[in-house]
Amino acid sequence: MISSAPRITIPTKPTQSSHAHTALFRRGTMQAARLMCTRFYVPQPEIKIRFGSDINPMKQYENSLISRTNEVLARGERPRAKGLFVAVGIKAKDNAKVWCEAVEGEISPYQLERIEEELAHVEALTPQRGPVGFAMEVSLFGQRPVKYPIVPQLWIDAMVRDRVPVLVSPPDTLFTFIWPD
Repeated sequence: MISSAPRITIPTKPTQSSHAHTALFRRGTMQAARLMCTRFYVPQPEIKIRFGSDINPMKQYENSLISRTNEVLARGERPRAKGLFVAVGIKAKDNAKVWCEAVEGEISPYQLERIEEELAHVEALTPQRGPVGFAMEVSLFGQRPVKYPIVPQLWIDAMVRDRVPVLVSPPDTLFTFIWPD
C-alpha cells in the first residue's frame, strides 16, 4: 500500500543564473526540460511483453514528450520548480493520459494543465499487450531535484480517499480505478 503522507513543495526563488538559463533556452541553445530517468509501472518480466522487444518506439516517444514539454515551457513563464514529474498511461496508440507534478518548487496550475494537455496529444506508442504505464523524471533549466515522487499525488489521494489498495505495477487495476473508459 502506498503511504498517504503529504509531500511538501518548497518554492524556490529564481537566481541571477537561473534567469541566464531562461535567456539561453529562449535563444535555443539549451533545453528547459531534460529527461533524467524513466520508471516503468510494469513488472520486470512483463516489460518486453507489454512494450515489445524493440526499445526504439519507447525512446522516440520519450523524446517526443520532452520536445513537446520544451515547446510548452518556451511559451510560458519560467516555472520555479527544479523538476517535473510526468506519469504516462497508455491503453492504446490513440488513448494516452498524462499526469504532471512540479518537483521541489512551483509550476502554475495553468502551466501544468497545458503541459498535460499537450503531452496527451503526442502520438503514443502502441502497447503490445494490456495497458502500460511509466513515469519520467525531468530536470528543469539545468537544476536537479533531490527526490522525485514514486507516483502522482492524485493517484495516492484517490486511493486513500476511497480506501482502495491498488497495485501500481501492473497498471491494469489502477487505470480502471483512476482512468475509467
